[in-house]
Amino acid sequence: SGDTLALLGDLRDKTDKFLDGVGGVVKDAGEAKLRELGKVVYKPFAQYVANYEELEARAMTAEVSSWATEKKDTIDEIHNLATCVGRVASMVESAGVRCGHLTRGVGYPALARAVARGLDTHLDRYRRLMRRLEKRKVVVDDDWSVLQHCLSANQATGDLMLQLEQLEVTLSTSFLESCRQFLGADSADLPLQQHHIFLLDSPSIISLSELFTAVSSNTGSATPLLQQSISLLSSTCSDLQKTTFSIMFHPISSQLELIPTLSTWAATTTGQGTLHTTDMPDFSFSPSEYITCVGEYLMTLPQHLEPYMSQDNAPLTRAFREAVFPGSSDTSGAAQQSPADFLLGCISSSTCTSYFSYISSIPTLNNNSSRQLAMDISYLGDILDDLGHPLTSDLSSTAVLLRLAMEKWREESGGHSNKVVAMVRQARGVSE
Repeated sequence: SGDTLALLGDLRDKTDKFLDGVGGVVKDAGEAKLRELGKVVYKPFAQYVANYEELEARAMTAEVSSWATEKKDTIDEIHNLATCVGRVASMVESAGVRCGHLTRGVGYPALARAVARGLDTHLDRYRRLMRRLEKRKVVVDDDWSVLQHCLSANQATGDLMLQLEQLEVTLSTSFLESCRQFLGADSADLPLQQHHIFLLDSPSIISLSELFTAVSSNTGSATPLLQQSISLLSSTCSDLQKTTFSIMFHPISSQLELIPTLSTWAATTTGQGTLHTTDMPDFSFSPSEYITCVGEYLMTLPQHLEPYMSQDNAPLTRAFREAVFPGSSDTSGAAQQSPADFLLGCISSSTCTSYFSYISSIPTLNNNSSRQLAMDISYLGDILDDLGHPLTSDLSSTAVLLRLAMEKWREESGGHSNKVVAMVRQARGVSE
């Protein structure tokens, strides 16, 4: 396909020179005859322009496939993917130049689809990498390189997104410049320059005009040319960030999922001895093992995220601006925080949400286990405060209600979420 495109480009040059040569001779022939001449001269190219998407897609797919390494080491694959970002940009730029030269811009709708197909082939490498990383999530708290690999891959996708957005700008400019002479309000009625009529059928002319209008008017999508490619990459970003979350959150979820079946909730003792009253001070309780495991893991996260503490990491920040990382709330948060703080916020938020969900599954709580659970929540709250991401209001309310004496329930349970009040009341067996 690459050779075919090169040959077509060469033939196009020769055809243009021929038409330029005879243009002076036939200039007085009349507009209708000149257009007919253009149709006849360029007719051999029409079938190739009709098949332009396939030609470009094959060429780009072959090129991206040649970048793949045979090495099985994860870090080598990630390094290779990072270096391929610039190659993708160069490949698309070259295809844009080729499209303008061979089709005079009328092939841009086909080019956009071909770029998406070539990119999709490249993104298959990220999808295979995700499956490889997912299998190693059980060792993340012993082998922190798994997390580093995830973040490096996310950084590469963010870099690729930035490159595509820049390519949208440069390709749009080239597209408009190529087609302006025969499309749009500024078009000149030059009979030998009506390339859309010479090379396209009626449905394709309509598609070209619609794309020209979308690109020139700046309405609708911010990236009309590469929208399909950007959507594919955005989907890959989402999948990769979900994989990253799954890996980061596994040491936490593996502890929290134990909560509903812990014998602690039915016990009448704590580590400090038997308790028969709710009047014992909080220091009689110590945090349960499940929550100390969670806390210890959370406290080690910042040191492993230290390389990403700077807000100057534009590629990773761009990846997280997609707002697809579980626990993220909006697009503005990622732009205003460092990648590390963004991740800590997402993990903290997800920890609180998951913790509350598992607490809701505890069947019953007596006075002692209520105090124990309140202690566990407070311990987590201290950890999250140190990380700069405090407990959610639901968990804070849960801790308060768990400590509330039964005789004070009616007068002091007000002001808390109805959902939390109902959940704690049922677990503690508080009468209406």
